[in-house]
Amino acid sequence: MKELGLIANSLPIDPGEVSDYTKWHYVNEPANNGAEIVTPIMSGTPEDYRLLGEVLEAVRDNGGIPNTGGHINVGTDLFKNDVAAYTHLLEIYEANADTLHRLGNHHDGQSRNISMAQPNRKPASGYASITSLTELPDPDDKYVAVNLTHVKGQRGDRVEFRFWSGSLDLAVWQARMELSRTLVNAAADASLRSKTKQQLANSKPLGAHHERARKGDAPQDNAAELAPLVELIDLLEPHLSSKAVKRQAAQLFAATDWLPDPLGTPVPAGR
Repeated sequence: MKELGLIANSLPIDPGEVSDYTKWHYVNEPANNGAEIVTPIMSGTPEDYRLLGEVLEAVRDNGGIPNTGGHINVGTDLFKNDVAAYTHLLEIYEANADTLHRLGNHHDGQSRNISMAQPNRKPASGYASITSLTELPDPDDKYVAVNLTHVKGQRGDRVEFRFWSGSLDLAVWQARMELSRTLVNAAADASLRSKTKQQLANSKPLGAHHERARKGDAPQDNAAELAPLVELIDLLEPHLSSKAVKRQAAQLFAATDWLPDPLGTPVPAGR
C-alpha cells in the first residue's frame, strides 16, 4: 500500500488514530494479532473498484490472508433520523439472517466465526415499541451483525454490517458493497415494510438451514435451495443498482454455505 502511494508508513497504526475517511489506513487488529485495511468512503465507481483491486492484489502478493472480518459501513443520512427506517433495517436483517450470513460466509469452504458479529437481539416488546433512536437495541454493543453504535441522530451517521467475512477477491467485495448499500436503501422505503413483515413471520433463525442439511433434510432441487436468496432479492429488487447485482448475489450464494447455529459447535477463532 505504501508503494501504491496510499499510506505514508508501512507499519500498522492504532485504530484509534483513524479519523479521516477520505484516505486509506493500515491498522492493527488485536483480535488476531494481525492487521487490517480501512478503505476511504467509496461510492462504487469504476475507480473505487480499480484501486481496491490493486490493494487486494498487493495483499495477496505479500502473503496476506483474509482472517479478519470484512465489515462494511454505509451512511444513513437518507433515513433523516427516522427510527422506523432503522427498525425496518433490523427487520430485514432478522427476516433474512440465515441468507445474509451465508452470503457473508467464507467462499473457501471454511465457516465464518461470528463471535464478533452475533445476531442482533430482537426487542422483547417488538420493533413497533421503539419510538426513538435511543431505544434502538444493542446501542453500545458493536459485536452484532448490524452494528448501530454509530447512530447518534446527526449527519454522518452510519450502520456497520459485520456479518461479511474477510476476502481478497474483488468480485466478492463488489457484490457485498452493492448489497450493503441496497439493504440501507430498502430500509428507507416504507412501501416495503409490509413485505418485510410477511417475510419475518415465515423466517428461520440463523443456523436453521445448516441444521436441516446436517440431518440430511436439505432441499434436493436447485430451485428449493435458492428459494431463500430469491426471497431476499425479491424484497431488495426495487433498489438494486443493476441486474448484475442479482447475478453477483447468485454467484456468491453458490460459492458459500450455510452457517451453523452460533450457540452450537464453535468454529476456529480468527475467521
